[in-house]
Amino acid sequence: MMSIPDSKSLLRQRAQKWLISQKPEVLAKNSSKICDKIRETEEYHQSKTILLYSPIKYEPDVLPLFTESIKLKKRVCLPRYNSLSATYEFADILFGREIKMRKGQYGILEPCPENSRILLKSLDFCVVPGLMFGCDGTRLGRGKGHYDRILDAFSGFKIGVCHQGQIMSTVPVNQFDVPVDIICTELNVFRKSG
Repeated sequence: MMSIPDSKSLLRQRAQKWLISQKPEVLAKNSSKICDKIRETEEYHQSKTILLYSPIKYEPDVLPLFTESIKLKKRVCLPRYNSLSATYEFADILFGREIKMRKGQYGILEPCPENSRILLKSLDFCVVPGLMFGCDGTRLGRGKGHYDRILDAFSGFKIGVCHQGQIMSTVPVNQFDVPVDIICTELNVFRKSG
């Protein structure tokens, strides 16, 4: 029987291979449909302060939700790397009335240093990418644990996003892995039971 770390490593390779095989225009179309699925959730409509992410290559592009959420009077935040603590904090994407961001750690778009820091406890809705998700809410990230640390301390609604080809019934987890409440793909919304 394969160990959990080995199983995770194998699944990450499988997910990345699948993503690379997909046409960019198909992934872009899927991203638009995933954003639609998020918009349709009651939890999104009820949220006031949301944590989104800046997509990297192959991740569902949730950038359209940035401006749409601001128009709906939601406060939109992103993770921002703090090099002093070597951890992520959260910051508003707006500085005054303008979206103000820059490339940060790993070349990922993040709020500028002057943007207001937001405490995790003031967020009520979090959109999380992953390489694989289980229909049961289990999540397989990239292996650094960044989102697991965020999700572990987060008490709001957690929504995972991925393409349909990144879904399985469950993914292997350990004691540090934190599940999401629902997963949105271009085709389905999977709600964790219980």
